[in-house]
Amino acid sequence: MSSTRAECEGDGLSEFMQSMKVLPKMVVLNLDYTVWELHVDMTIQPFRSDKKGGAVDWHGHKLALFPDVRTIMTALQEKGIKLAAASSTTDPQTSRQLMAVLKIDKFFSHFQIFPTKKFKHFKNIQSASGVEYKDMLFFDNMEDNISDITTLGVTCFYIEDQAGGLTMDRFKTGLEQFSHKHSQ
Repeated sequence: MSSTRAECEGDGLSEFMQSMKVLPKMVVLNLDYTVWELHVDMTIQPFRSDKKGGAVDWHGHKLALFPDVRTIMTALQEKGIKLAAASSTTDPQTSRQLMAVLKIDKFFSHFQIFPTKKFKHFKNIQSASGVEYKDMLFFDNMEDNISDITTLGVTCFYIEDQAGGLTMDRFKTGLEQFSHKHSQ
């Protein structure tokens, strides 16, 4: 058993997801301050992998995922739930490069990484994936994005504390909100 799978089982995420009446067909993640603790367009390329599964930039600054993110992505993959990235960064190439160095690009089926409003990202994701808005769950640290995307019928979770990013508790709460909304 891989260590990531063991982590997923160890924290009860698989069992928790199994207990939900309804799960989303797709989870959409903002990147900056949701997946990793930085604005990627403020880093210095090139990146290289470090020995702990993170990355370092040209100056040797460490760049890493928030601690629970890889476990969450693995659980989504194991449950067959699609994952999409929606980021308005001004440096899409750097985001894609960092995703590759951190080896998380393989988890995503859809990438909308370019400077625009989240509406455009979601329209493109919905069109390309065929997943209805009501079947999506979105995590973002920007309150205005949450307000905008909620109007589409997407279940949204606002990550208030940027320093914490997407944690296991926040992910589980988002799943509970989604399941509750769809069980009524």
